[in-house]
Amino acid sequence: MNTLYARISEQAKNNGLTLPQVADKADISNIYSWKNAKHPNPTMETLKKLSEILDVSVDYLTGKTDNPTSKIDMLDLPENERDDWLSAGGRPISDEDWQVIQALISKYRN
Repeated sequence: MNTLYARISEQAKNNGLTLPQVADKADISNIYSWKNAKHPNPTMETLKKLSEILDVSVDYLTGKTDNPTSKIDMLDLPENERDDWLSAGGRPISDEDWQVIQALISKYRN
């Protein structure tokens, strides 16, 4: 059994759902075919739906992290990683624009 299928199954149980219920909510017809697939290939849209239904991150479902609720906090990004995550028209965000973004996020959270 691959990581994706195992984690979907585990989180479905944790959320009181059966796999058919998860598949129905995510509009997936072939979820059982993922069980023995070496490399199941769901679309990003499907992964996002599953993560919302199961209340976990896409990174958790795909095995990139073992933390189910792992989410990136943009305010905590080190400056040297900021450009990897955020850009404006393909260009790095200026320090001035970054300060505006931080202020907006902080205001939204409060």
